[in-house]
Amino acid sequence: MRRVTFTDRAQADLEEIWWYIAQDNPDRADGFIDELSTVCRLSLASMPTIGKPCDELLPNLWRLPYRSYLLFYRFGSEHLEVIRVLHGARQIETLFEDA
Repeated sequence: MRRVTFTDRAQADLEEIWWYIAQDNPDRADGFIDELSTVCRLSLASMPTIGKPCDELLPNLWRLPYRSYLLFYRFGSEHLEVIRVLHGARQIETLFEDA
C-alpha cells in the first residue's frame, strides 16, 4: 500500500477545518478529521484512481470529494501526497494559482 503524506498546506487546511467545526462541537471536529485521514490512508492509498484527474489545476493532480470537501492529491506506485483539503464551495481555481 502507498505511504500517505500531507503537505504543510494540506495540514494547515485540516487545522482550519477542525477549528471551524470545533467552534460548535470539538468532538465532532476530532471525528471529522479522523474520517478524512482514514479516507486518505485506506481508500486513496489503495485505490487512488477512485478520484478524478484535474490537470487543469496542476499537472498530475487528482481530486476526490468527501462530504462537502475536496481532497486534492498526487500519487505514484509507492506514495500518495495530499496537496490540499478544501471546501467545495470555495473558489478552487484561485487557490491553485500560486501553486
